[in-house]
Amino acid sequence: MEGHDLGCQNVVYGGLHKSGACKRRRNGIVCVHPHGVVKQVTDAKIWENEINMFKLLSSECTNLFPSLLYVDEECMVMVQENVNDQGQGALEWKDRWTADFETYSEQISNAYVMFEKLGIFPDDLNICCNMIVNGPEIKIIDFGFYKIVKNPAILKKKLETTRKRILEDIFTIVERQIPYQGWCPGGPCRNG
Repeated sequence: MEGHDLGCQNVVYGGLHKSGACKRRRNGIVCVHPHGVVKQVTDAKIWENEINMFKLLSSECTNLFPSLLYVDEECMVMVQENVNDQGQGALEWKDRWTADFETYSEQISNAYVMFEKLGIFPDDLNICCNMIVNGPEIKIIDFGFYKIVKNPAILKKKLETTRKRILEDIFTIVERQIPYQGWCPGGPCRNG
């Protein structure tokens, strides 16, 4: 980790990695635990963007974005709240998608309304690594590659494309996890 002293390197690895909940990511480490998500970023520009976007989004919409529990600017570490695991313990990420598609669709659509309002494009938003899900709750936890887009028409088109892809990904997971609910991306559908 360039630019970090040994003390900063140990912030995330100070015992957390032993739990198996940590994953090395493109520009840092993320450790997911029942009550918190510990993130250490290794690139100063991405850290600055992560913090700025987090503050902007969480101040506007607290139900979709986690609370910030701890920040260490020098070591570029933050701890965010995790979605309550409701006593279920560690589940396979796909097994956490247990609500119906309409519930998730509404939450994601609300996030995209907020992105458009603030002129933000969530460049790397995806369901595998940037969202924490348990039952009906979704929290978006990763903001390092989000961008401000000044042209509203370009932003709207980009947002619609990624929103549709994410909803299709969610539908695929939900369809495998719960009985048929009569709903598909874009409206009612038939199973089969």
